[in-house]
Amino acid sequence: MRAAAGVAAAAGAAAAWTLPAPAPLIPSLCRSLGIVRDLGGGRPVVALTFDDGPHPSGTPAVLDALQAGGIQARPLWPPLHRQAPYTRAERLGGGVADDLYTRGISLPSSVGLTAEDQERVIEVLRGAVL
Repeated sequence: MRAAAGVAAAAGAAAAWTLPAPAPLIPSLCRSLGIVRDLGGGRPVVALTFDDGPHPSGTPAVLDALQAGGIQARPLWPPLHRQAPYTRAERLGGGVADDLYTRGISLPSSVGLTAEDQERVIEVLRGAVL
């Protein structure tokens, strides 16, 4: 009886953890979970993640599309502890930095980025990933 309750609790936790995954495709789920889908004025929110790390052909294709659109983008810089002068240095943690490094793309983020620049980045990303 106790084992069955533990299995049921684990199954419930797994279901709750994965619930937001289809939200980008189901507007009603976004509303019920309080996930923002647009920034007002009909401008959709764009989020780019590589859940399993950069795809060997998909990630370069996204970077190529951004470059062709005149947008400077690149993979994230390697974390400091991965750079040659620091590989032997003592460190604590690093798991978050390693995770971001393997999954992230650095997009324009200057304080001088205009709304038009932001819209151009969004449009090029949309064309690259949809």
